[in-house]
Amino acid sequence: MSLVMKRIAIGKIATLVRHYWQLRFWIHMRIWSFISRPVNLSRFAQIGARVFVHYSVSFIRCDKIFLGSFVDIHRNSNIWCELKTGDHVRIGPLNNFYGNIVIGNYVMTAAGVVLAGGCHGTVNGDIPMMFQQCEAKAGIRIGDDVWIGANAVVLEGVVVHDGAVIAAGSVVTHDVPKYAVVGGNPAKIIKYRK
Repeated sequence: MSLVMKRIAIGKIATLVRHYWQLRFWIHMRIWSFISRPVNLSRFAQIGARVFVHYSVSFIRCDKIFLGSFVDIHRNSNIWCELKTGDHVRIGPLNNFYGNIVIGNYVMTAAGVVLAGGCHGTVNGDIPMMFQQCEAKAGIRIGDDVWIGANAVVLEGVVVHDGAVIAAGSVVTHDVPKYAVVGGNPAKIIKYRK
């Protein structure tokens, strides 16, 4: 193949790549314009204004989803639950949410956070646990102005009150008081913000 033919081929490939990214940007903008205003998707989901959900986020077996305004759900997160968020919520990448979860306003979660608001059934010893009904009881409640650090785990039945901070890598098994900073496994109160 001559040098001229190679340059023509490279030019055609570059044009195809440019058109691909232009098309992808156009689709993204059309989706953004669709979800940048309040949407009511029947009984399954209600979405507020200016909601961003990355295309790699998975909503699996979700009965109801209520997202407030200015909510960002970043890449590769898995939502396996009934989820209700307030306004101005940022859910970081690689998060996993299970069970019944209610999140307040101005909440941030870093990467790799697990909110385990349900567990596998363990009642019947004759049936493998993976085939038993999931036991979502109390769920998880997170108040306003909460920050959950990277790779933290919050277990079922926990209430995280307003203004709390959960340190990275913590395993939260009990309720977190207002304005407390908790850390460790299991999480213990380190100090108070106020």
